[in-house]
Amino acid sequence: MARPSCPMPTGWIRVFPSLSLFAGFFLVWSCIGGPAVAQSVDTAPADTAAPLEEALDRLATHAEVSLVYDAKLVQGYYTDCPIRAIPSPEATLRCVLRDTDLDFVQTSGGTYVVKTDVRRPSRHGSVTGLVKRAARDAPLANAHVEVRSGPTGTATDQNGRFRLSELVAGTHTLVVSHIGYETKTVEIQVPPGGTTRHTFTLTSTSIALDSVLVNAPKVSPLPPSRRHARLSPEQLQRISTTGTPSVAHAASQLLGVTTDAPYADLHMQGSASSAHEVRLDGVPVRNPAATGRLLGAFTPMALDGIVAHKAGFGPLRGDALSGILQLEHDLQQSDTRYATVQADPVSLSGRTEGTIALGRSSTQAMAAARIGTWGVHQSYALSQIIDTWSVLDPVLTAAQLSADSLITGGITNQRAQPQSQFYDLHGAARTEFGAGRSLYASVYHGRSVLGAHLTSIPHTSSSNTSPSTGSGSVEIPTSDRYGWKNTTAQASYESPLTARTTGRLQTSLSHYRAESHFDLGELPLRSNYRLLYALSSVQGSSTSNAVTEMGLEGTLDIRLSEDEMLTLQGDFSSLRSRFHLTNAFVGRVRSTARSTRLAAAGQVELGLGRFTTVRGGVRLTSLPDRTALFVEPRAALRYHRTDTALGNVAARIGGGLYRKYTSQFEVARDGTTAVVPTTKVWMPVPSTHQPPQAYHLSSSLTWAPHPAWSTTLEGYGKWKPHLLAVNYASLQSETATNARSPSDLLSASRGHAYGGGLRLSYEGAWGRGTLRYAYSHSRRTFPGRFGGRLVPTPWNEPHRLMLNTHLPLNNVLTVALKYTGTWGRHWGYQRAYYAYLDDGNDIGGGAPPDWNHPERHRLPPLHRVDANLTASHSWGDVAVSGQIGLVNVLDHENVADWGLQPTGEPAELTRRSRLLPGRRAVLSLEVTY
Repeated sequence: MARPSCPMPTGWIRVFPSLSLFAGFFLVWSCIGGPAVAQSVDTAPADTAAPLEEALDRLATHAEVSLVYDAKLVQGYYTDCPIRAIPSPEATLRCVLRDTDLDFVQTSGGTYVVKTDVRRPSRHGSVTGLVKRAARDAPLANAHVEVRSGPTGTATDQNGRFRLSELVAGTHTLVVSHIGYETKTVEIQVPPGGTTRHTFTLTSTSIALDSVLVNAPKVSPLPPSRRHARLSPEQLQRISTTGTPSVAHAASQLLGVTTDAPYADLHMQGSASSAHEVRLDGVPVRNPAATGRLLGAFTPMALDGIVAHKAGFGPLRGDALSGILQLEHDLQQSDTRYATVQADPVSLSGRTEGTIALGRSSTQAMAAARIGTWGVHQSYALSQIIDTWSVLDPVLTAAQLSADSLITGGITNQRAQPQSQFYDLHGAARTEFGAGRSLYASVYHGRSVLGAHLTSIPHTSSSNTSPSTGSGSVEIPTSDRYGWKNTTAQASYESPLTARTTGRLQTSLSHYRAESHFDLGELPLRSNYRLLYALSSVQGSSTSNAVTEMGLEGTLDIRLSEDEMLTLQGDFSSLRSRFHLTNAFVGRVRSTARSTRLAAAGQVELGLGRFTTVRGGVRLTSLPDRTALFVEPRAALRYHRTDTALGNVAARIGGGLYRKYTSQFEVARDGTTAVVPTTKVWMPVPSTHQPPQAYHLSSSLTWAPHPAWSTTLEGYGKWKPHLLAVNYASLQSETATNARSPSDLLSASRGHAYGGGLRLSYEGAWGRGTLRYAYSHSRRTFPGRFGGRLVPTPWNEPHRLMLNTHLPLNNVLTVALKYTGTWGRHWGYQRAYYAYLDDGNDIGGGAPPDWNHPERHRLPPLHRVDANLTASHSWGDVAVSGQIGLVNVLDHENVADWGLQPTGEPAELTRRSRLLPGRRAVLSLEVTY
């Protein structure tokens, strides 16, 4: 069939739609992906079986009709229908299409259009199988399985299993290959609507390759014992409680990973948010949240899922006390041909991708962006959270005033004007040069602003008003602003160095800057003059932090034998940090610091028999400003067997010593209308302190008795003999100087954490579902507070239960239900109360709670049920998906924390609850082309 001619080179055609989505959309579509109109061509004899595309061309020529079809739609079909023996075009088309899942319609102009017949069952099938190595009859991971007749292919998982879906029924030739093994070619028969299974056994051999082409989508690098530690791109796309997909909130679906509702601050296995590190393409991302930490900082459209390296991770993962959250850009989404656009109540997101082929090299490129829509539409969920948090707290306000100007009657008539805006931009490209050589580069930039302008009216007791002091109410204007921006960039080159050695070199840059300000506006010169004078003395508080880190890392992977692997790694990083803090309680703290770090790591992987693998190694770190060399040994033992009497079984146990050399800590904000309760600060560990350290021991067991069912159990223990934490008591001491260094801000601490979890999942013909339960016990000391004893940590969630179900109603509609329950939260009051208030504070309303025992302030359980209905449909190359969700279906009043409010009566305080958003509907629309 002849195609319309296009003046562009074929190498540029594939990428041109990604760069010209608007001006060149219809031109490109007609050139490379659109329907083609049949032309007159010479044909083979009519009674010979021929490809369907050829038969349709013959029909258009013989019957002299206008016939339109998509060439990709008819690819792989054959027909032996005798065209010249049938008198009418309609009868001919019915005969030609009778053994396919295609149909046709005739337009008002007489043109025949071939399309998918939705009334017929699918004429496609699937292939599943197992690839084994002959030497030990063991599964062979990462073998390539390709269909010779087309670009379809995949790679085997760690169990040696693979699956190819949506193959046209009929005979296909599969090519199975793996470096170091003989290639096998087998013809298989794919049944319509069914699945065929095949086992391949490959024999090892010594071969010399000039070029290795890997044509495989998204191969998970995780072994079965840790497969539960990954979230897929689809899971990241689900709408969160804020009405938009949030990567951070999605990560809380992983066992041992939680968030502080309603914030997107992540905690791993009972540790503080400062104990882990988030990396995008291997580059650290500081404060990976947006909109005042209410949302994740990345659009899910740009990412290829999340992998959590929790307790017991290896020496090659780097420095962290609790774990690493690893994110990577997704260069080729399976459901995106040219572009995808998504809209929801909070943001507008888009993604485009393409491929350029130049000679023997090819480049895949991706660009994605997300922008908040607050200026056009103010999301109800975000507005409710900001309004609830934008409250002038009477207790913190009174604690900053003199005793004769107490706010004893509370604060009412508050009028808030919330503001919110954010965006993030992503770009990534990979160039394959052949022979295993590739260059990968990516960049990310994000910015977020959140704040509120507030007008409040405090009420004082009648004893505080007199003709000399003024009387009546006072309007207090305040402004609370918080903003940050993040930029990362990296480039990495990978190439084989010898037949058994591969090298990788990466250079990276990470920059973070955050600012927060609390200001008291111009006060009216009337009414209660004593209160006005007191307020004017506490105007303003601010925090700023800027961190720039540059890194260079090199890695060598050396295959010693079939069962032995040696990996060597070295990295250099240079970090510069600037930090400034001013508030009413701690005065002023300033710091400018530089730090250089050199590190080397080595890891050996050994196969012990057919089913057991041991990994062990050590990480060495040197800080030029110290004389010590820090040594961190780490090891793990894995067992995996697929043919037990109980089914597929995998187990892992690991542990070691871990340190963190860039200190992150949180300072409770004194701004009495603080939408964001704490300020995160990054800086090198001061030379006066030792780096924090922790010992890990972890284990996991995965059992899959059936391909549709799997169960995972995990447990962990962490001993933390040395931590660093903010010493509020020292900062507020009367003997402290007005300007202090970070050494005055931090003091030594200690703690421990242990816990475990259960994950039960099903994925089969009826849908899929997952049940997760996690238990966590976390204790630590807080310098200058609580008598130096171990107390529960404020972020710990002792009991957490999650249930997710996805039930397809038909080919278009899917219902999803989600339940989340949390029990046992402590530290029920606002964090600033515990940081800045004590029994000596006169807060204008009588005796406060005992701030020395936060474990006694237990919050009620959280319960939330969400429901979601998704409708998806495709028209040729265009796919549309819409979601209608109902968050907190039962409208349960979930308490985030408590505050205190004077009642107006002497020596009386009442507790007020800050609630999470109630029941609300959310909508989302996605268009993919």
